[in-house]
Amino acid sequence: GDRRWVRDLPGKAQVQVCRASPDSASVFVGTADGNLCKFAAGTGEQSFMWSTGDSAVNSLTVDPHGATIFCSTGTGSVHAVDAASGEPRWSYKVEKGLTEKHGRLLVSPDGSTLYLAAVDGMLHALCASSGAVKWSLDPRMGGEPEAKAAGGRRLSPSALLRKKRLAVAAVLLLV
Repeated sequence: GDRRWVRDLPGKAQVQVCRASPDSASVFVGTADGNLCKFAAGTGEQSFMWSTGDSAVNSLTVDPHGATIFCSTGTGSVHAVDAASGEPRWSYKVEKGLTEKHGRLLVSPDGSTLYLAAVDGMLHALCASSGAVKWSLDPRMGGEPEAKAAGGRRLSPSALLRKKRLAVAAVLLLV
């Protein structure tokens, strides 16, 4: 297709990762110097730039509603940022760091859960709105964590590492 716009990033920033909003109206860019930027897809106008205060943004995803951007850095920090204003919502630090080897940040189809894989092999599920840990699982040890779902049902998440991808499924069991 035709080039619509070109934008220089501030300083010596280099694009590390890039994602479009679900409605394709915006482009979110994570840079090698730890910044998160939002641009209008049609014009290239920059809406905001937010600094993680950390190393390179190495993973980036947007919730299905387009309201929140999730990004991670090389030191294991995960950040949720308001997609409209660029204001941070919450941050979470993975003790052992995150890995790109087994995939990137994944958001559930309903936008309620953020999944991530840590360097130590642990899989984590975070509440997308608060950053609270829903569950953590070491798939090498077997077993499944449990969390209460709406209506008193037990939520039993199953997590598998397959072909360098994180696949997560949730099975609702009636109490």
